[in-house]
Amino acid sequence: LHLNLYASHAIPLIFSYGSLVILISLLRAWTPHISLEDHRMNSAEQELFLNASRLKHQGLQEKFPFRASTRDLAITIVTATRMQPYIHAVLGSLSVAYGADLPPVTLCSVETATFDVIDQLRNEKWSVVDINKDKQINTSQLSLRIAKETADYWRCLNLTRDSEARYTLLLEDDVVVHPRFRSMIASLIYQMDVTVGSVDYAKLYHINRLRHISSMPQIIAVSLLLSSLIHWLLSPRPLLTLIGYLVLLIHLNNQGNLFPPDFRYAVTGSVYLTMGESCCTPAVFFRTSSIPAIVDTLTLEKSFAGHAKDHILDESRFVGRESDFNLVS
Repeated sequence: LHLNLYASHAIPLIFSYGSLVILISLLRAWTPHISLEDHRMNSAEQELFLNASRLKHQGLQEKFPFRASTRDLAITIVTATRMQPYIHAVLGSLSVAYGADLPPVTLCSVETATFDVIDQLRNEKWSVVDINKDKQINTSQLSLRIAKETADYWRCLNLTRDSEARYTLLLEDDVVVHPRFRSMIASLIYQMDVTVGSVDYAKLYHINRLRHISSMPQIIAVSLLLSSLIHWLLSPRPLLTLIGYLVLLIHLNNQGNLFPPDFRYAVTGSVYLTMGESCCTPAVFFRTSSIPAIVDTLTLEKSFAGHAKDHILDESRFVGRESDFNLVS
């Protein structure tokens, strides 16, 4: 009798959860992967990529030689001398995303002496600011290098403290922005204006495999909601509902922690801000009105190995958020 009772409850439950598992798998297959992934390139692949980026950047520079003025956004790129001219990749990807409407871009050179790539860009009429020109800076030890990088970051951020633009995007020079970056930033500006007015900055990048704060609560909530609905419709034994919930939770989690933001973006076309996870400052979106307080306060903080600029920013009194998928790689 007990076996028949469990069977009478289990069969429709298995059918219901099996249908949900199939539906979730189909949704994952249909949903585009929107978050950018980081890709390691060998030297030959990297050279081909940078050459293509340079040609793309220079071609668009000839087509759209002037940066459009805007009251919404100013872009600052922290630029250093490197073995490869990564700056062409970020400028090329920005030009592709914005075309003729590219907001004003400032290249913040952190080197003590000029270098070929920055001279070339200066000749192309890009705005270049040398914040360390002719300075003597000791970087012989790791802690000294980290302290310099942190100080450089605040100085570059400080360049737009008096900007008319309401927001400042601070990029490092080895990133590539998303092809849909323009519409994503427009969505982010809307959220910062309307829904999260107390936020001072938002990080636009985090290592994908480490993203949990935004994805796990969504996966748990969806699993609970669907399991509760099935329990209400079928009224099975609680143990069977618990087993079904765990199966659903495991299956949803196996779709990857980027499934929730991928699906939400496919439906809404908007960027979602979540609680920040401590790491990574290759792309940070600042409210310009908050920059004077941020710079004046955080430049007083000492930086050393294990306590770099991202730690200082995250541990400060300023309110930070993070996009739930990567807008840059």
